[in-house]
Amino acid sequence: MGIGYDIISSPNWPLEVVNFLLEIKMEREKEVIKNHKSFGKTEEEMLQFFKPYLDYKEVLKKEILPIYKEYPKLEIVFRLDDEDNTHDQPDLVRYTTKIEDEKYRRPLTDEEASKIVEDAILDVLRTSFVELEDNAKIRSLSHLIELLESVEKTAEQKLQIISLYENRCEFMREFQEFIERAIPIFKAHYPIISKDVNMALKKLEQMEDLKSTLWKIFSTKPIDAEEIIIRIGIFSFNQLSAEYDENILEYTVGIYFFLLDELKEKYGTQLDALVTDLKAIADNTRLNIMYSLAKEPMYIQQLAEELNLTPATISHHIDVLLKSELISITMDVEKSKKIYYEVNKEKLKTLARNIESIGERSNMDGKTDKISIL
Repeated sequence: MGIGYDIISSPNWPLEVVNFLLEIKMEREKEVIKNHKSFGKTEEEMLQFFKPYLDYKEVLKKEILPIYKEYPKLEIVFRLDDEDNTHDQPDLVRYTTKIEDEKYRRPLTDEEASKIVEDAILDVLRTSFVELEDNAKIRSLSHLIELLESVEKTAEQKLQIISLYENRCEFMREFQEFIERAIPIFKAHYPIISKDVNMALKKLEQMEDLKSTLWKIFSTKPIDAEEIIIRIGIFSFNQLSAEYDENILEYTVGIYFFLLDELKEKYGTQLDALVTDLKAIADNTRLNIMYSLAKEPMYIQQLAEELNLTPATISHHIDVLLKSELISITMDVEKSKKIYYEVNKEKLKTLARNIESIGERSNMDGKTDKISIL
């Protein structure tokens, strides 16, 4: 019998602070509102749908941003004053919740601050396909520069990582103090969004076989975890993320993730879905990736070597295929940092049925009926 799971009712406040800062620039709700027709709503209805979220975000901006400006080292990572969106903010803030770990005292020592930042940079390097040992360390600034030479990032992105490393202790001191000042403000205004959070929690509690539902979004194969934790994310409102570490699988489900998914399934057209899927595979590189993954699950570096392409190019095409669910993710439990990709055979069967149905359609007025996406 499989293990159960714990649904945590309270937000992960340090992570919410970080995601809030990221969303100030990303503003992903604008893209969702722009695509209101896909959710069966007018633009005005979509704005009303997001009203609690937008109100919460706006009141926090008024109170949090003046505090943020008191900590200039934070700009190394978050770049709120920089119009360029190509920096690695999401990657570089992966370590943020680590300051909540019991092993880190308050305030952080220089040694602890250095370790948190160095581990984060090493994670970024690993995701950039730099081969590193599990216990790898950054020995010096020159060693970091040497490691960055083989990374496919812009000069500006590399300078950002170098700057963070050089200012790691000052950055972490400012970051820790900023988080501690911000959290009470987030909690004080939480009633603005609490109803939507409670609705999302209730939905999770009422879902049948929630554990399987969550994992199947990522992969057809379940992962063997000793503990499963499920949280609600406010500023990751339309995302579902999974993190596996030390036999603990933790999901963060955006407050509107399942609701938006249901609306899109209800009001989106089969034609829209079909066009999106066909665009995803209407590319020689992506087709070759699919052919390779049909033989066996592979990780990005393997695909890059087999197809004689750069890992960055493979990663771009993988993202497109993932969005259409034509491929899925599987994890190497023994080496949890390694992610493999495999063909989603059920999705391909659905796509084939949808293509076949084109010849069976009869619609006198030339319009496509709205039906559920298969």
